[in-house]
Amino acid sequence: MEPQYDPEVTKEDIRSLKRFVRSQSGVSSEIVSIRYVSPKQLRVAVTRHFFIVERGEGEGGWRIIEKGDWMA
Repeated sequence: MEPQYDPEVTKEDIRSLKRFVRSQSGVSSEIVSIRYVSPKQLRVAVTRHFFIVERGEGEGGWRIIEKGDWMA
């Protein structure tokens, strides 16, 4: 299944979030969807969990605001 991206999500967002997710979740994690929350926040669904990230000073220009498990 192809990942789903909201139209507000840029190609640069996708590239940098792929790197960010790998560094946070491990190489086997795949992005399922990226949803626009606000101009500074995106919701990133990954194979087993999700992140709500904010543009900022964190790794790769992203900072985790919330993290949760789909399988919980």
